Amino acid sequence: LAEHGFHAFAARVDGAIDYTQAAYAEPFALVLGSEAHGLTDVWRGEGVDEVRPIPRSTDVRTSILSVVSPTGC
Repeated sequence: LAEHGFHAFAARVDGAIDYTQAAYAEPFALVLGSEAHGLTDVWRGEGVDEVRPIPRSTDVRTSILSVVSPTGC
């Protein structure tokens, strides 16, 4: 993603930044893992900010969250 000018935000339960407090800059990619296994460690480290996603709800699925823009655009 970085090679194409995107900043990556990885949604992780243990993310250091609340998704509402992240400094989103365009363009960016919000990377979501599967509900069962989350993201692999490939999405940790330099160039990736880890954000705590929208709190888990029994009525909200990752597929629905993937269409919600964290910036409200």
